[in-house]
Amino acid sequence: MTQNKTRRVSIYYLASVALMTALVFVSNYIQIPVTIGTGVTRFHIANGFCLLSGFLLGPLGGAFAAGVGSMFYDFTNPLFIATSPLTLLFKGLMGLVCGLIAYGGQADAKRTGRNIAAALSGNLLYVIIYLIQTYIEQRLIYSQTHAAALLVVGGTSIVSLVNCAIAVVISVPLAFALRTALDRNNLNPRKR
Repeated sequence: MTQNKTRRVSIYYLASVALMTALVFVSNYIQIPVTIGTGVTRFHIANGFCLLSGFLLGPLGGAFAAGVGSMFYDFTNPLFIATSPLTLLFKGLMGLVCGLIAYGGQADAKRTGRNIAAALSGNLLYVIIYLIQTYIEQRLIYSQTHAAALLVVGGTSIVSLVNCAIAVVISVPLAFALRTALDRNNLNPRKR
């Protein structure tokens, strides 16, 4: 009997991870593309779902769902396919950091201040890494001057910070509402 319960927990958690991976993938399509210099970026809600993965699944499940869901989106878009391995890593780190802070120590991820800190930390880490990648890409791949690369990074940073704000506004209240509903119905993947 114990062995069967352990298996059911694993299957339920894996199904939850798969569902969040699919939601991250689909949320990437809700976007407004923006061309800045030689780069392409976009306003989107996907970062909110990457953070939500960390909130609902914890650090490892959140990292997987955020990274793999975003990478699969990159596979479907010729503009982003070349950077899909970096997307896997960067978005995975966003979900990981969010989950680590939300559930760090004895925390149960129900405190609003801690969740805001988790969302901001995960997303700002992503923004910093993404801007560094953008600068390196502009300099090495597109052979832009330092000034031109900084101009692209500046424009990209505005879009990225707006995406960061959107992600926090989406993920924190949605995580609270979903966790409350999941707990009430004994469906929380971290507790089953």
